Amino acid sequence: MAERQKAAARQEETPKNAVTSQQRDEYGYSQPRYSSQTDRKQQAPTPRESIPDDARASTSGERPLVSDEIASPLQQADDRSATKSPASGANTPDVDPVISTSGLRTLSDGVRTPESAISDGHDSRRSKYAVHTPIEPEQGWQEGKTMLECNLHMLENEIGCDVTIFVGKHEEKVRAHSFMLSSRNGKLASILSKQEKDVEKIVRLPSVDKQPLREFLYFLYTDKVDFSSVAKAKYLIQISAKLGQTDLQEMCFMYLLTEMSSVNVCVTLDLALTYNAIDIVERCRRFIHVNAMAVLRESAFCHLPLETVDMLTQSDDLNADEVSVYKSLVNWANLECLRQQISTADSNLRNVLGSTLFNVRYALMDPAVFTANISTKDVLSAEEKVLLFQFYHGQVASLPGKFDRKSRRKIVNPKEISSQGGGGFDKGVKGGRGNNSDVTGTVIPNDVKPFKLASDFHKMPIKSASRFERTSGPWVLNKGADAISFRCSEIIILRGFRIYGPYHRKTHVDNAHYSRSDLYKVDVQIYDDSVKEVRREQLEINTSIGLDKVFDVILRDPVQLTPSRFFTVAVKILGAPSYHGTDGKREINVDGLTFEFANSNKSFNGTDVSMGQICACYTLWEVTAEDKRERERERERERERERERERERERERERIFLSKPGLEPLTL
Repeated sequence: MAERQKAAARQEETPKNAVTSQQRDEYGYSQPRYSSQTDRKQQAPTPRESIPDDARASTSGERPLVSDEIASPLQQADDRSATKSPASGANTPDVDPVISTSGLRTLSDGVRTPESAISDGHDSRRSKYAVHTPIEPEQGWQEGKTMLECNLHMLENEIGCDVTIFVGKHEEKVRAHSFMLSSRNGKLASILSKQEKDVEKIVRLPSVDKQPLREFLYFLYTDKVDFSSVAKAKYLIQISAKLGQTDLQEMCFMYLLTEMSSVNVCVTLDLALTYNAIDIVERCRRFIHVNAMAVLRESAFCHLPLETVDMLTQSDDLNADEVSVYKSLVNWANLECLRQQISTADSNLRNVLGSTLFNVRYALMDPAVFTANISTKDVLSAEEKVLLFQFYHGQVASLPGKFDRKSRRKIVNPKEISSQGGGGFDKGVKGGRGNNSDVTGTVIPNDVKPFKLASDFHKMPIKSASRFERTSGPWVLNKGADAISFRCSEIIILRGFRIYGPYHRKTHVDNAHYSRSDLYKVDVQIYDDSVKEVRREQLEINTSIGLDKVFDVILRDPVQLTPSRFFTVAVKILGAPSYHGTDGKREINVDGLTFEFANSNKSFNGTDVSMGQICACYTLWEVTAEDKRERERERERERERERERERERERERERIFLSKPGLEPLTL
């Protein structure tokens, strides 16, 4: 009866807002509800004799003094459990877990016990330190869990944590284990090694937010990344760069490549430039060049730095009309004026753009389009507009050097390719969040001799034409065809080619769009330079056989290729990310044969002359005297056709200049 009266008295004295249970924050981590500082009253000691025997028997080991600023929620919850008297029954209320260090007693077994847990009185003395008694973890929780699962369980439940990481401006706390941080990250190991042993270790990361850090710790503990958005990958790249976690940074960039679209490619490009990921920069540039019309309309383009905008818009490969380029620059300049907190007057737009304004090739515009979209604005000066009008009407034959008159290279749109027919590579790309068609075009001859099948290829010598200097990785597949165009100086027979195999680095990327199977499903198409399909084969390659980075694809039916004509090998591979080649050569010589490689408008996955898949071609050839004579005659005919085209262009320029009298030439 006396015990129940004491319990009731303690319940009345317990503050209303004292900790009674744990709750979970927005990220799912346990967080206690702390009582206010004014209600954290310490209870006076009681005689030791009032401690129940079973309570003393259940105490295990000495509990260290831990600051309440770094105590884990589980430790504080444990304190609440420790303050319950077994004799009082299940209705005994929790008490405030913050206990004065002066209110401690030592039992006969050497265990320091908070006297406030066995007292009805109050102690007016306060201390910023408190005894935190962690809950003994549920026995056997390790059963059925792997090592990684155990590590993650200890992190999420803060079992045995000895490091407190303060993150963000408000120094939010994240708990972790020093042994794990030291074993997985060199910079964190260096920070922790400089602190005293056997004390709570502290790491401060003011520029890192709490949730991204938790994702980073998840990777350190499990070697996995659960990607769910481009934004998450962006933050993880920033943390990885700050802490030197290059393997995580590489996985994040791989994910961004799989999710690349016109909406987010500018974000990926900016990250790649910031952290010097050269391969990623090239992939993004090619994607933007091909899909320029869509990318230039996106708001993300307006958030790129001026030097990046200048790099993109001055490219000859930008697949956009000049009015679209002009409008994108004006949109960027408007936002830049707002960032600088200045008005968006035309003069300010011109000033913030500087020389980038003249990346627009005004000389190539239709006069009516120029009049409707540009002449009514004052971004260009009056003198510049008059000069362009005179050029359009033939009054001046040349323009100052700042006006670029060179035409951009036309890159075939995937829809245009599809309309020409030609199999499964031409219908866009599946996967990701948008049209990921990474296509490049090149001007190639349209006339080609009829395709012939070689009948005596087995008698000819086999030669290999390898086009890459180095090998790197990884290269994400499943995004469409990798293709390369090439031509040879002699008649050859294409026997096969070589592709890169799986990138064998151990990675665990959740939600990625690729299979981890060792089997590669390969769909091969060969086109002539009139975009006619001349061969198609499908095969499977077991990449688990052998340890090579490359695998041979041998055609069942070899194809004969005529000299000086471009042919395209397009290969769509379904499988895990592969190695890829870098530092590609545009021209190579093999035993007197010259191979010239060119970007293909059939390449939807990024392969081009400089990097990508299809590292070598296997060819056979037999050159006769008649072949050599025919080749020389064809070269002479081609030279004559080029001379005739040049004469025609000259006559056209003269006709335009003389046929339209108008304003006098303006002298600037």
